[in-house]
Amino acid sequence: MAIASLYDPKLGIRFSSNHATAKVITGKQAVTELVNQTTALQGFDDNIINQAVLEITLTSAVIESFRDAPEVINF
Repeated sequence: MAIASLYDPKLGIRFSSNHATAKVITGKQAVTELVNQTTALQGFDDNIINQAVLEITLTSAVIESFRDAPEVINF
């Protein structure tokens, strides 16, 4: 899969990657376990356990800017 962010209007930067995978997490038990393991998801809407979560994993990304040359980052 490929992913790209919008340019930040103040900084003029964005990221993109075509080295990504996506996994859909559904079901109350699976989403609850994910929320409990992921601090960034804690404090989200209390109804998150009734939602699907799209987990995107990047193995590399390109940071692009209006001012600077693109930079490739590998994870």
